[in-house]
Amino acid sequence: MTEEQKVKIRRMRLDGNGYKHIASTLILPLSTVKSYCKRNGLVGVGPVVAMNNDVSVQLGLICRNCGKRLKHTAGKKRKVFCSDKCRKQYWNLHDGGKV
Repeated sequence: MTEEQKVKIRRMRLDGNGYKHIASTLILPLSTVKSYCKRNGLVGVGPVVAMNNDVSVQLGLICRNCGKRLKHTAGKKRKVFCSDKCRKQYWNLHDGGKV
């Protein structure tokens, strides 16, 4: 499985899509999609996974862009992104209404 497919699986799962839909869209075996989701904490009913992701983003537990777990240092400002690459990528897609 390529990195691009992994990103697409994560995005689709966090949008609330089921395993079958993801597998048929990406032309991957159902078992591959299920095992990837299980290894990366994306298990459960699709809409619940999406809701849990929103809560995790609000609490600052995962990166806003890629969904990786963030490691915070006590006494320092909480991170929002896992790297500069993710931060730039996110703000290029979400320009905040700038003209």
